[in-house]
Amino acid sequence: ICYTPAIEKYWKQRFTWTQYDIDNLDRKAFTRVFMSLPKPDQRRISQFRCGWLPVNKRCCKWMKDRTGMCPCCQICESESVDHLLRCSHNKHHTGELFTSLHTSMEKANFHPKIITCILDNVSRWFFPNDIYPEDHDPPPECIQEAVEVQASLGWGNFLRGFIATQWIDTNAELHETRHDTPKAISLGAALIRPCLHFFLKRWEERNASLHGGTKEEREHKQQILRNKRIDEYAAASRRLIPRDRKILFIHTVAAIKKLRPAQQKNWLA
Repeated sequence: ICYTPAIEKYWKQRFTWTQYDIDNLDRKAFTRVFMSLPKPDQRRISQFRCGWLPVNKRCCKWMKDRTGMCPCCQICESESVDHLLRCSHNKHHTGELFTSLHTSMEKANFHPKIITCILDNVSRWFFPNDIYPEDHDPPPECIQEAVEVQASLGWGNFLRGFIATQWIDTNAELHETRHDTPKAISLGAALIRPCLHFFLKRWEERNASLHGGTKEEREHKQQILRNKRIDEYAAASRRLIPRDRKILFIHTVAAIKKLRPAQQKNWLA
């Protein structure tokens, strides 16, 4: 599940982490949630965590028919992973995330102060421009330590399932109890599961906006894209003699399915 020395080295470079940050990741809890998901979701989450998700900011570099524009809000000109999560078109899913995260932590018996602290910091990551009231009742020192470790990992990375083990230790300290390993893993999973499900919903909705929500809409958009590519090939072929044009058609455009008869006639003329 991407915990090799090579990928850890990559994480250090990508997220500016230290070995201390790597050591504080709750790997067992993530592994439990990850292995409970279907294979396609596992593949997509691996891309999400490692920065390889095919958002338009990346795809437009090698796909001519793509721009960097967000397909949901049509405002952001550079659709990054962070924008995918924060997109203004995403408000209803964001509310669901806070509700499910709160419910999950309550069921797992997290201390109320930890619940409040996590939800507050996640909210500040989602809405950094909002004005928040000054906190006149600071949390206990153990919670502040967990917040500092998580801040070093990144609150955006909290949504990727990179959570600090200090949350589990802090909860045990506040409840004046000691969590055994199975209980500790369950607590970590209670934090990770709502975040990953939130991402999967966002990705599904984003793809529906880009490719179409129904089978008919997807096929229609794919046909438009095929026709556009065919027209581009046709424009390039006008510089060729008829014999070479026919060879180009057979070996390239014939691979694109569902050609219109009129287009085939123009190519072979």
